[in-house]
Amino acid sequence: MIPRGRALLYGSAAAALLAANAWRLGTGEEAPDVAPRAEAPLAALPDLAATASLDGFAGPPARDLFAREAPAEPEPEPAWEAPPPAPDATAQAVAEARRAFDGIALRGLLGQAGSMMAVVEAGGESRTVTVGETVLPGLTVSAIDSRGLAIRHDELGIQQTYRLE
Repeated sequence: MIPRGRALLYGSAAAALLAANAWRLGTGEEAPDVAPRAEAPLAALPDLAATASLDGFAGPPARDLFAREAPAEPEPEPAWEAPPPAPDATAQAVAEARRAFDGIALRGLLGQAGSMMAVVEAGGESRTVTVGETVLPGLTVSAIDSRGLAIRHDELGIQQTYRLE
């Protein structure tokens, strides 16, 4: 909302302009030219005829400056697979020890609580062993109790337990 004092000011300014225009039109008075016109002879103007021929114009420009360019296609990655990692020597030794443990079977337990012996099948033959004896090269009996037998791999320290079934 316009304040009342300002509205009166705008109204009186509009009325003054209207009165001035009505007075000028009523008297027949014309507004003076702001700047006098320059009169120049036509012969003094240079020839403005087109000097370039448009016959060779082939159409729109070769490149639209405002067009967006399509994003470049990403280059395809080479189609090859990485070679498998080299086997770890420790992992190979553990796998060989597990295979050696798989060739052993507990067939029975003999004895009493202080002097236990186990009947073991290894390498195609059955025999009785006590704690500390070698079952196969590198595999030693580490414990015997009333439930089963434990065999340890000498180099790797891996231990396998066998129970009677």
